[in-house]
Amino acid sequence: MLYKSTPLRPELLLNSDVQVARGKIQQKKLVMMIKKLLITIDGPAGSGKSTASKALARELSYLYLDTGALYRAIASKVIKEKKNPDDEQAMQDLTNSLNLRLEAECGVLRIILDNEDITDHLRTEEVGLMASKVSSLPRIREVLLPIQQKFGCCGGIVAEGRDMGTVVFPNADLKFFLHATVSERAMRRHRELIEAGLPSQLEIVESKMELRDRQDTERSIAPLKIPADAVVIDSTALAFEEVVAAMLNAVKFLLS
Repeated sequence: MLYKSTPLRPELLLNSDVQVARGKIQQKKLVMMIKKLLITIDGPAGSGKSTASKALARELSYLYLDTGALYRAIASKVIKEKKNPDDEQAMQDLTNSLNLRLEAECGVLRIILDNEDITDHLRTEEVGLMASKVSSLPRIREVLLPIQQKFGCCGGIVAEGRDMGTVVFPNADLKFFLHATVSERAMRRHRELIEAGLPSQLEIVESKMELRDRQDTERSIAPLKIPADAVVIDSTALAFEEVVAAMLNAVKFLLS
């Protein structure tokens, strides 16, 4: 396992206020009348952070910001235009002509690239590996940072990514780091691809995930790491509902 797990504090575990039954969270939505929090969720590929982030944002009536998808958007453009990510001038030209924006829709920020909504077309392994590479480029991070930070200034955001709590929003109100064993994460991604009707071989998925982990944790700029003040959750043996319930309890504890 790449990450050292810090036990979840007892007060953040499931209690009588959060009931999990028949695979659905029965927790009533929390009404934040005084303060809208800025919440970050970091973690490696396949850790379940996307699903958990969306659910947490929905329960809190917050906006969900998938920052990793922004890098995937640029990665898809690099692939489509057959650019070399190691060619500094090519990347400079690409970002100079970049037409990328976010639009809020039903609590989710949609990614619009070259006037096309590509939010639901960014989950291939090829795009993921390219995203890991372009996310290490200073120019790409420079362009995307203000786009990300714009949506966190007033709170009411659940921001998911790999450096949300360490670089993009270091002063976030609440930070989570979600992880799982590489074999479990590979199996989740494999099932996700199969359900989407895409070809997938588990061994290849796991190999690519290990490569992605190395790229993300060893890059010199904003590597994936656990924020010092984060609540760390190992989701390997947890049901999705348990992860979300623990996060909701952390929010309640912070606001109590």
